[in-house]
Amino acid sequence: MDFTQIIQTVLSTNGIFAALSVGLIVWQSKTNQDRETRYIDTINNITTNISEKITNVENDVADIKDAITRGER
Repeated sequence: MDFTQIIQTVLSTNGIFAALSVGLIVWQSKTNQDRETRYIDTINNITTNISEKITNVENDVADIKDAITRGER
């Protein structure tokens, strides 16, 4: 049974409001999936940026430790 047949069955047995409800559920599901994809992309970007910053801080700390052990100021 394809989507068109489902809509026809719903319309013939339950009326237009049932069809609108089904359409709303389908639309909401699609919208939620798009939003979830954007959230995942945002989280991945933030994670990458933070990881790069942490690496920079680790390198700076290592440089400072080296300078201290050599007696530089």
